[in-house]
Amino acid sequence: FDMRLIVLAACPPAIYLSGLALLIGNLTQNVWAASAAVIGYWAFEFQLGGTQTQTLFLFDKTHPLNGVNYDVNRLLLIAVGGGFMLANYAVYRLRRRGVILAR
Repeated sequence: FDMRLIVLAACPPAIYLSGLALLIGNLTQNVWAASAAVIGYWAFEFQLGGTQTQTLFLFDKTHPLNGVNYDVNRLLLIAVGGGFMLANYAVYRLRRRGVILAR
């Protein structure tokens, strides 16, 4: 098997879930909340098979959906995950300035 293909397939969902975890962890200041949210989202996606998220389906490589372009799916996962990371950075900066109070 070609390891590059495995890594390329796994990176977009990992970026998306990492960005989500960072943002939720920063907003709640609770690593358990961030972990629970990501695990819950992953389980939600796995159980419902992308019927609710469609183009943002995490498992499109192994369980492709009809009418969902694989390349668009991967690009959106990366873009939204990157957006989560940028939002996390914005929350971090606001918290450092005292606009958002830490616990």
